[in-house]
Amino acid sequence: MAKEGGPGPLDPGHWTTDPVSVIAVLLFIGAVVNALLSSIEARFGFDPTNPSGRYPLFVLQESTPLKTPVRVVAEETSVYATAGAQAVTVGRQRRGAWGTLADGPLVLQDAQWWKVDFFAGADGWVPARVLRGGDARALLTDPVPPGTRVAASFNDVAVYPSAGGGAARGTQSMRARGRVVEGPLMVGGARWWKVDFEKEPDGWVEERNLERIRPASFTYLTAATPLSSAVRTTVETPLYRDPGKGILDFLEQGVRGVLTGGPEEREGITWWRVAFRGGKAEGWLPAATLERVLFPRALSSLSSLKVWLFALSLAASALLAVFIFGVLVRLARVRREELAALWRGAPQQRGVEQDPRWRHIEMLMQSENPAQWRQAILEADIILDALLTKMGYQGLGVGEKLRQIERSDFSSIDAAWEAHRVRNRIAHEGSEFLLTKREAQRVLQLYRAVFEEFFYL
Repeated sequence: MAKEGGPGPLDPGHWTTDPVSVIAVLLFIGAVVNALLSSIEARFGFDPTNPSGRYPLFVLQESTPLKTPVRVVAEETSVYATAGAQAVTVGRQRRGAWGTLADGPLVLQDAQWWKVDFFAGADGWVPARVLRGGDARALLTDPVPPGTRVAASFNDVAVYPSAGGGAARGTQSMRARGRVVEGPLMVGGARWWKVDFEKEPDGWVEERNLERIRPASFTYLTAATPLSSAVRTTVETPLYRDPGKGILDFLEQGVRGVLTGGPEEREGITWWRVAFRGGKAEGWLPAATLERVLFPRALSSLSSLKVWLFALSLAASALLAVFIFGVLVRLARVRREELAALWRGAPQQRGVEQDPRWRHIEMLMQSENPAQWRQAILEADIILDALLTKMGYQGLGVGEKLRQIERSDFSSIDAAWEAHRVRNRIAHEGSEFLLTKREAQRVLQLYRAVFEEFFYL
């Protein structure tokens, strides 16, 4: 009796048995999920295309203009008076050192050289392979008000309890983000900044290991930010009576208020006037120490919503993984059936022996002569070779063809290998190979298991 409602997921006619349809559906689901997550994350201040907020570095080209900011990316490099590794060394620059291109490029012995005017230390020629071009916005050049967003430029960046080094509190990994709290201090010929990182440890970091990163989307204050917008402090900061003058109070991180005035520009720093809750004085703060609070009345509800979204995404991922696994299992089964159909033209009832060569093999096994048993195994391997060729596997012999087969497509592959190894011993050792009738019958049963899987027998 025919089934109603069309073919089911396990029927050969269902779309889940078509690899192209399955891949198209999975790509569509992935695109929908990606678009949904991107819109949600971007709405709350996260840039999916650049989650770290870093200004990218680039490889120098012959066309790179002079005065382009560059950075040393090697652990340490020598600086030469002229181009070439044989020139006089005038100093060294450590990883993270910034400078600008002053001359070049020159090509010597297939190596490109640039003259660099470094911001500190020796100036001179260095090979292009230790340099990368950068963005001037990544530099920690004045003004750098408290709250400026920064990131660790490399792995294992040491964080110290005070400027100048000593016993490190720990390290930060590359792209670890934080905000400037204090600095800069000049110690030992280097500039140091105190940074409040998103994850411990916090402390002082040498400037060459830091870079300025983009402000957070949506939460960053711009000239278009309306007054009465809800804001909060991003770092501990003084509150000023006027922009940059007269400290009224010291505010902790996370204190909320509303904008009542601004913005005003003073010496390259943007200032906003903020009124705070709880009787705190109203005063001025640098824009870098503030961020907008989106939907302040819904923050508590939003936290719960994020938990539910996370739980739902985990459940959806688990269901999708189960679905994909089921589809792959079904595809493997369908592929075996298709391969068998290629060999026979259509599946036949098991147990019906059709090839006269197999009947000849069984006749050989009725003999009491071990030579006949060996011949039976050799002929069974010939049939296996022909079967594998018909299934589309190419190679010089059975062994080479078996190596191409995926276990998911050939459940009796272990039996095929074991039987083929016995055949190889017979072919190489001849009559010296001791073969009992019982062992010969066992080996032929291994061949039979392979042939029955693909409806040959």
